[in-house]
Amino acid sequence: MDERVYFSVSYGLYIAAAEGERGPTGCVVNSFFQVTAEPPVFGLSLNRANYTASLLKTGGRFAVSVLAETVDPALIGLFGYSSGRDTDKNRGGALISSPNGLPILKSGAVSYLELEVEGKASVGTHEVFWCRLTDGGLLDEKAAPLSYAYYHSTLKGRAPKNAPTYIKEKGESEERKEAKMPEKKQFACSVCGYVYEGEIPFEDLPEDWVCPLCGVPKSEFEEQ
Repeated sequence: MDERVYFSVSYGLYIAAAEGERGPTGCVVNSFFQVTAEPPVFGLSLNRANYTASLLKTGGRFAVSVLAETVDPALIGLFGYSSGRDTDKNRGGALISSPNGLPILKSGAVSYLELEVEGKASVGTHEVFWCRLTDGGLLDEKAAPLSYAYYHSTLKGRAPKNAPTYIKEKGESEERKEAKMPEKKQFACSVCGYVYEGEIPFEDLPEDWVCPLCGVPKSEFEEQ
């Protein structure tokens, strides 16, 4: 099968957040979708190993922030490539309370939706939650929602291994070998998969340079 068919399906990017034992936490999701309008029901797919998934199973109430194209990539790094079990996702005040007391993104979101879990189904490594929309609001009417295509093509991001859309991607070095093209040194972030493609050689970047997507230092990059 041609695995490129997966990337032809349209997705958005969101942050699903709930109250944890040590405060508000959440994770980046891309499989969030409307099922019906009346009643207003949405679906959300989460890896069952995610801390946020365990909170939805026990608490039932959560909020989804719809990310904007202008969102700080460091927020995607924080919520997408670390676990709330051992990381404070609200460091720096990234989350605030909605009018109904649910955690939503302080900045970088187009809107938010408040939901209650009404059922779930286990699908392999993931849980699909069926949720009823209870409230919501716009946060930035002028911002454009961040699509998965924009995330890949413009922000150069990749799906973490727990994402529903994760596919082990073929490295560019393999493609060059197959095409018998000259090899070019490339360095990729070992945390989020971001591939550095700047004009300055990677070795010449200052030591305090960090990954523009997840914020880890230069030392976390590996040659491909």
